[in-house]
Amino acid sequence: MKTGGYLIAVVGILLLIGSSDHVQTLLKVNASPATDTILLITSLVLVLIGIVMVIKTPSGKVSEVPIYEGKHLVGYRRVKK
Repeated sequence: MKTGGYLIAVVGILLLIGSSDHVQTLLKVNASPATDTILLITSLVLVLIGIVMVIKTPSGKVSEVPIYEGKHLVGYRRVKK
C-alpha cells in the first residue's frame, strides 16, 4: 500500500512538472489554459492522495505472543512481523 502511495505521488509530481509552461514549450506542446488548469488540479489531487496513502499505511505488523511460566500466563511479548 505504501508503494502504491509513493507511485501515485510521483505520477502527480510528474504531471505537476508537465503542467509548467517551460516544460510545455520545451516539449512543443500547445495546450489551452483550461487544459493546464485541469492538469494542475489533477496532479495536485494525485499528490495529496499519494501522501495520505503513505501516511495512513501502518509501517509493520506487531503481534503479541503469550509468555508462560509453567502453566501460568505471566505476560505478553510484542513481536514485529
